[in-house]
Amino acid sequence: MRTFTERQMAQYRSFHQDRRNLVTHIIGIPAIVVAIDLGAAAVPLWGGVTLADLLVGATVLLWLWMDVLRGLALAVPLVLVTWGAHRLVASAPDQVLPLFLVLFVGGWVLQFYGHSAFEGKRPAFLSNLFQTLVAPLFLMDEAFRAIGLRH
Repeated sequence: MRTFTERQMAQYRSFHQDRRNLVTHIIGIPAIVVAIDLGAAAVPLWGGVTLADLLVGATVLLWLWMDVLRGLALAVPLVLVTWGAHRLVASAPDQVLPLFLVLFVGGWVLQFYGHSAFEGKRPAFLSNLFQTLVAPLFLMDEAFRAIGLRH
């Protein structure tokens, strides 16, 4: 019997068969993640904690639960991006919204372009919203496969 993670990854992979679509995702998914992190870093909650801290903590815990190695590999850059997002919010708050919009809209345009132009399928998250959290794991899995850490 396959694990929850294996089922989620298989579902995501079934929507991403064309390698050209993968290229749009290699750019688009990180752009969306960075945009969300940046926007959330501009939302203070309490005691210096921001919405980004909460979202990153929850997301990293989920990824670690799903797959420790991929989760750790994703946690490092995401924590660094969050640190950078906090610095940008503190030093140039007027730059946050334009950068958020460019990254977020641009990332989604790439996703939909890849699916319409190369895949001929709608994005996976339209069938299962959880797939938005699986997407970064999928990209890390592809990176691991490319360097021989996964088969």
